[in-house]
Amino acid sequence: MFDGVGYVIVTVVGLSALWFAAKRAITVFVADIIDGELVVRRGAIAPRVLQGMREVVKRSEIKRGTVRIERDSGHARLICSASIPGADQQRLRNVVGSMPLAMLLNAGTPTIRPPKSRSKPKSRA
Repeated sequence: MFDGVGYVIVTVVGLSALWFAAKRAITVFVADIIDGELVVRRGAIAPRVLQGMREVVKRSEIKRGTVRIERDSGHARLICSASIPGADQQRLRNVVGSMPLAMLLNAGTPTIRPPKSRSKPKSRA
């Protein structure tokens, strides 16, 4: 059914699929920078860290890029695209590195509660 080239192609495709699955498993968070704004594409991190990252992006005026946080033997590792300058990459690493990986993973999505009404309850007269 397969000749020598067929086995090579099937092996390459299988190994590529395995590599992509492993990469996705260690990725905690992915965000894109679009026109100077950090947009979360996948994952969730602590709101404090997300806000800090957004401030860095806003202050440095980065226009485009991608930021990814991966698990690396119990720690968070930040990976940035080449379009983000080195100094700004370090600022982003400082924000992410200020919190242990366990707290980044347990962040989930924040609960948004409706504001409390300040009006007095109506009396039944």
